Parts: sequence; C-alpha cells; structure tokens
Amino acid sequence: NEVVAEDVQLLEKAVAGLERSVEKDFQAAERLASQEASEASGLLGTWVASVSKWCQNVWNGIGANHAPGVGGIVEDSFMALLAAVSLFSLFQMAFLKRKSNSFSGLMHTATGAMQIGIVLYAIIEERCLRESPGVLWAVSTWIIFMVNNITMWPLLKYFRGPEVQRVLFKLAYSFIISFQGIHAVAWSYQYPWLYWVVMPYWFWSVKKLFESSDNILALVPEGSVPSAIQESAKRRVKGIQNDTPTWVYSILNFGGAVFDNLYMAVYTWRGPSGFWGWSAANITGVNDHLRTGLVKPCFGSLTISVLVFLATLVYRKKVDQKLALALNVVLASVGPWLILYYHKLVDWDEPWQPELNGDWPAIPYLVDHLADLPALLAIPLTLLSAGTMTPAAPGLPG
Repeated sequence: NEVVAEDVQLLEKAVAGLERSVEKDFQAAERLASQEASEASGLLGTWVASVSKWCQNVWNGIGANHAPGVGGIVEDSFMALLAAVSLFSLFQMAFLKRKSNSFSGLMHTATGAMQIGIVLYAIIEERCLRESPGVLWAVSTWIIFMVNNITMWPLLKYFRGPEVQRVLFKLAYSFIISFQGIHAVAWSYQYPWLYWVVMPYWFWSVKKLFESSDNILALVPEGSVPSAIQESAKRRVKGIQNDTPTWVYSILNFGGAVFDNLYMAVYTWRGPSGFWGWSAANITGVNDHLRTGLVKPCFGSLTISVLVFLATLVYRKKVDQKLALALNVVLASVGPWLILYYHKLVDWDEPWQPELNGDWPAIPYLVDHLADLPALLAIPLTLLSAGTMTPAAPGLPG
C-alpha cells in the first residue's frame, strides 16, 4: 500500500508539473499572439496613415500642380479622357463573356485589368504629385504589358471581324511591345545595363514600320507605287476604308513608326548617358523631361491597349463604331504625340527633343561597349549554374 501511495504521489506531482508546463506554454503563446496582433495593428495603422497622407497630397496637388496655360488644359483633358475610357473598359472586362477559358485568355484578361490600375496610378503620381513611381512599379509595368501582349496572339483565332481589323490589332500590339523597349530606354539612365535589354526591341520597332506602311500603300492612288507592292498591301489590309478618319490615323501611325525608329537609332548610337546626359546636366531646377520620360511609355501603351479593347466591343455591338473611330483618332493617333511631348505640356520652356543635344560619339555605343555584353550574359548563366550545382564531396586537406 505504501508503495502504491508513493507511486500515486509521484504521478500527481508529474501531472501537476505537466499542467504548469502547459499553462506556461499557453501563456507564452497568448503573449506572442498579443504581440503579433499589436504589431499587425501597428503596421495596419501605419499603412492607413500613409495611404491617407498620399490621398491628401493627391487632392491638394490637383490644384497646386496644375500645369500653367494651354499645356495644363490639354494635359487634364487628355488624361481625363484616357482615364474615363480605361475605367469604362475595366467595367466592361468584368462582365464581358470570354470566348476562351484557356490560360492565355485568363492571363490576357487579368493583365488587361492590371495594366489599367498600374497606369492610372502613374497618371495620378505625375499629374497630382509631379513624381514618378519607383523601380518596383517599373518592373511590374513591363511584366504586365509583356504578358498581356504575349497572351493576345493565341486569342486572335477567335476574332471573326474583317481582316483589316485583325491587321490593326497586330499593328497596335507591335506598337505596345515596342513601347516596352522605350520603357527600358527611359530607365536605362539609372540602370545603363538596360541598353542591352532595349536592343531586341528593334525587331518590333521595324515590324510596326512595315505594318503601318501597308495602310499608306493601300490608300494612295493607283500608279503612285509599283502595282505589285500596292496589291500585296491591299491583300494584307483587305477591307480598309478610303475615308478621312482612316487617312488621318494611317498617316499619324506611319509617322509615329518612323519617329520611333529614329528615336531607337539615336539611342542605339548615343547610349544611355549620351541620350539622357544633356537633359540631366542642362535643365536646371525640376527636370520634367527626365521625370515624365519614365512614365510616357506606359501612357502610350495603355492608350493603344484600351482602344484595341474598344474595337472588340464594337465587334460585339457594345460600342458605337463611329464613337470608337473618333476615339481612335484622338487617343491612338494624336495621343502618342501628346505623350511624346508631355514634358512640354508641363513646362513649355523645356526643349522639344533634348535627346539630340550635346556631343555625339564618333563610334556607336553598341560597338564601343560590346565587351560589356559577355559579362551581362554571364549573370543568368551563373545563377542557373548555381541553382544546379551539387556540393563537392568532402576530401582530405591539401
């Protein structure tokens, strides 16, 4: 009996010890949970305060950062129209029945909505705060637009409209993809290695030049160009209308393609420092040219992207064709030129094209810096090899 009593006492002590240990663990868990809740509440409060401050600055900036004169009126009118069309497109995306439930269709729709949000944010930053978004925004913008463009190609097979409209879709996306190269051009002043990211975009830049020339060749009077060339162009843009609005946007699109190729040529020759250096060194005070240069490509990309979507809505009888054509002339044809000289709208005293100013190198930057390319190519190869490398077997010290 005494042995049993001792065992019972030991068991009771063990249970009591276990209860105390569990209670301590529970109290520690409660304290940790309370601490994490307090930290989360603090972070949430900080975030809410930050957003509230940003919204207040935006509201105050509407008037305080209004560009003077006609430039401010043009800026506000164009950006208000772009924002309105973009938000209307976003609303339609939410309820439009998709013809494809494939991964490409899902990603195209998702990135189509994302690009509206990310560019509207940039519009607010520029118009109300006269600031440019940061590097994370820049990388996200490039990825979103590139994915949106890549996922568009498999979906063209579902389009049953006229062939000329299909060709215009391809032209529009050639412009948008090439604008992502110009997006890299803008940020290469801070990150010169982006020069090599820009170079592959020459393909899309030249491609849109040939695509936009088809419209001109098909519209000019017979005999103006060799018949074989004109007939080939007419086949590619079958159904094109020979009217004033078509002439206007065809000429402006072709002019834009020519300009963009010249822009790329100047950048290819001068390189990041030569292309942006004069502006950085000679525009005193607030440099609207450098700042707006960081957001101009995304403004142009969204302008064309939403109009491509409007063309889809026309085909589905949700938007009047005449209204879409008028918006196409204003936004897609005139709009990119306004965006190109956005810095002039903000400050009329800044030069039109400072990228051309300053000393030009005797040798193209491409040739003079070819030695940099192997080092850049080595970075992804090094990362890839690091990911697949197996640990060395242990050996005897030498």
